[in-house]
Amino acid sequence: MTNHDIHLKQRAPASIEANYISGKVTSNKDTILKFLGYAGREAPLPILQKIDTIILGIEGLLDIQYEYKTFHDYAFAIYTVGELIEEEIRAYLTKKEMMNALILDKAAIVALDAIKDAIIENIECDTQKFVSDEVYPASKNFPIENQKVIFDSFNNIDKITINPFYQLSPIKSVGVKFSLATRKKKFNRCKDCENPCENKQASRRSNRCL
Repeated sequence: MTNHDIHLKQRAPASIEANYISGKVTSNKDTILKFLGYAGREAPLPILQKIDTIILGIEGLLDIQYEYKTFHDYAFAIYTVGELIEEEIRAYLTKKEMMNALILDKAAIVALDAIKDAIIENIECDTQKFVSDEVYPASKNFPIENQKVIFDSFNNIDKITINPFYQLSPIKSVGVKFSLATRKKKFNRCKDCENPCENKQASRRSNRCL
């Protein structure tokens, strides 16, 4: 048995409950600031206060649903934060509270990322393999039609729908294919992004994998 095997077997499944994901959003406040354009510079106090207020209420807006399915050397996953966040963003826009809408939108992206990381941990626990890559429909070498392939792989998802143009609804919903490998390796999760952020060289890290 290798050290990789030992670390996998000792890992506990990750939680994907709303309180856990909202905690991840809170601990990744700096990421929200980066998305808002405040990487490396101080944000104004009113912006920080708005972020704190929105983060405080995000747990009540999370209506998480997810499912994943593993195969020999890959896995499919689909997940959403639900439509309550989408409705709240629209409400902010109606009231012309543009900054609040933008902050909540970015916080929802952080929540989606936290859900994905938890799904990855669970896949790795289930398969005793490591996720070595991730690819999304409409990215390079993975046509948008694969969104339907992923969606049709699941029977218990009732909070996500797909339209004839392969778009998922609610908007903050994701379908993804993960490659699986027997050895852990770093991968550039943003390699196919046409507008990479400053985190483009970062690979996924998990305390459970160390």
